[in-house]
Amino acid sequence: MPYKIKVIFSLVVLAVAYGSYLFLGWLGQDVTPYVALFLGIFSVGSFWIFPEVSHKKDRKS
Repeated sequence: MPYKIKVIFSLVVLAVAYGSYLFLGWLGQDVTPYVALFLGIFSVGSFWIFPEVSHKKDRKS
């Protein structure tokens, strides 16, 4: 995946995670905002750490 798309995707995921953190905090939740923020950061981290899966086609067929 191109670098620019990975950066844009990461920023969108972090923005949604932060928005959900603020919204859940506004609703008066105690632990849930931190879970939402953690999952957003964890998702972006794993997106950058683990390589993209690619399937190579056989040339025999």
